[in-house]
Amino acid sequence: VGSMVFFRCRKGYHIQGSTTRTCLANLTWSGIQTECIPHACRQPETPAHADVRAIDLPTFGYTLVYTCHPGFFLAGGSEHRTCKADMKWTGKSPVCK
Repeated sequence: VGSMVFFRCRKGYHIQGSTTRTCLANLTWSGIQTECIPHACRQPETPAHADVRAIDLPTFGYTLVYTCHPGFFLAGGSEHRTCKADMKWTGKSPVCK
């Protein structure tokens, strides 16, 4: 209980889920299940106080969806970012305050 795990993915992969998870008193882990997903765009840093989920949308392409942790709100940047053909992300890194 109280142990923390920090996740990161190898080069060429993007993290989906929580980058940090904590063992809770009920012996479950906080946050969202973490997974490494291959992709061409470099993984942008996950902002503080946020989780990221990667989805592959047929119309838009590979998209990152950010969710602020409980008690925080999106104070700037983009909630969604999509990998473009030039291997750059749309939008700006979200800010959770």
